[in-house]
Amino acid sequence: MSKQKTIFITAGGTGGHLFPAETLARGLMAQDYQIVFITDKRGVAYQTLAPAATVKQVCSATFGGGIVGKIAPMFKIGIGILQSMALIIKHRPKAIVGFGGYPSFPAMFAGTILRVPTILHEQNAVLGKANAFLAKFARKIGLSHKETADLPAPIAAKSVFTGNPIRDDIAEIANTPYPEITDDNTINLFIMGGSQGAHSFSDIIPKAIIALPDDLKKRLHITQQCRPEDIEDVTKAYADHKISADLQSFFDNVPMLFKQCHFFIGRSGASTVSEVTVIGRPSLFVPLMSHADQQQRRNAQAIVDGGAAQMMLPDDFTAEKLCTLLSDHLSHPDKLQKMATDIQEYGRLDAKDALVDLVLSITAPDMTTKQAPTAEAS
Repeated sequence: MSKQKTIFITAGGTGGHLFPAETLARGLMAQDYQIVFITDKRGVAYQTLAPAATVKQVCSATFGGGIVGKIAPMFKIGIGILQSMALIIKHRPKAIVGFGGYPSFPAMFAGTILRVPTILHEQNAVLGKANAFLAKFARKIGLSHKETADLPAPIAAKSVFTGNPIRDDIAEIANTPYPEITDDNTINLFIMGGSQGAHSFSDIIPKAIIALPDDLKKRLHITQQCRPEDIEDVTKAYADHKISADLQSFFDNVPMLFKQCHFFIGRSGASTVSEVTVIGRPSLFVPLMSHADQQQRRNAQAIVDGGAAQMMLPDDFTAEKLCTLLSDHLSHPDKLQKMATDIQEYGRLDAKDALVDLVLSITAPDMTTKQAPTAEAS
């Protein structure tokens, strides 16, 4: 590696962690930094996200039940810390930026041991387990939500509201006008089920749409993410009722689908919420409730409380209730237009620049362009 300044970025191997990490990487590369990604084997598969970066895999693990479920992960994490220390000694990074997930722990902890400045970024409205532990050692913490829950005073004092960096292809369509709904044009519904629990979407959403009034139903076009094993049944359900639909397990044109959609239904993971708010589309969030800290519910709560989006918890997510909601919203374009405008108040398009500035405030204070407010101030 050249003598360019180096920064380590470490993140769990899921899109929710890696997308904002990759966006930051591009911002720092524009400031002439070399980037080394530290992640797990899932993250290594995302190498194409930042082709100019170096990607390294280190050992990591999450804790399970029983003695074996606690001891074995500690051994793997220990190896990961030693691997990370070796990488730090070799590349001598100016800072290490962690985006959470258990694979981020070894590099961040190794940086603490070797006295390399560490910066955390939390995508959700509550600190994840790894970030909650590492926060006490971090120099700064970037928050995606002003209302991040349960921050102890010492952590809040060094926390900065940066927002959650969004992918460049999403940023390019931010604030595009809401597509007009006339009396006879097509109404586009965009549905993303996420990687977990999407079967409930495949079961409930078609039933709700089929139950809509005929004059509304015939105007709909459904773009829906389904698990591969659900696509055949959902396709048949829509086809039997002559409902226009495009069903896939993965969409590679998400920005265009967001741009065209009149109403979005999806989970409230950190990246999804950030993207919907900067683009500005009326939304129904159905949060996963599998996390003990209910992070997805909290991600959407402020937006819902402000009347800029709807939320149904899993127990309330029934075909009957969804049909009623869709019938009401899709029959009132003025309501949808207002939601599209209001939800943008919760987006932060400059999140990448704010996070770059936070990193530069540690590595090159004279290069920062602005100072974001601390969590206490905001």
